Amino acid sequence: MRETVQQEIKVCDFCESKENVFNTCSICGKDICYKCHKTGGVTFHQSCFYSGSGDGCYCDMCLAENANDELILAYRKIVTLGTERDAYYKDFEVRHTVAEKAIKAIRGRKGL
Repeated sequence: MRETVQQEIKVCDFCESKENVFNTCSICGKDICYKCHKTGGVTFHQSCFYSGSGDGCYCDMCLAENANDELILAYRKIVTLGTERDAYYKDFEVRHTVAEKAIKAIRGRKGL
């Protein structure tokens, strides 16, 4: 049996690929495939801890033209805070590992 089905698919506006077109620029509305997004697009998360429907996706051209837009600046602040969090956690990991090793060594010397 054969059945004719009409199907609408997204096509990348940059390379015309029909595969893995998951992103759309939040400003110009162009569809961006996975490959082009890796080299010519940015997705900003709405939070330091999770992503979701409030994330912003931008092509490089729109991002450059709207660099001082208040929403893009707010997204960039989230990126900065995420980087700060990661650096703090890395430092915290080092410090807590040293403290835990000290406790283990002292308990070993005291026979506990």
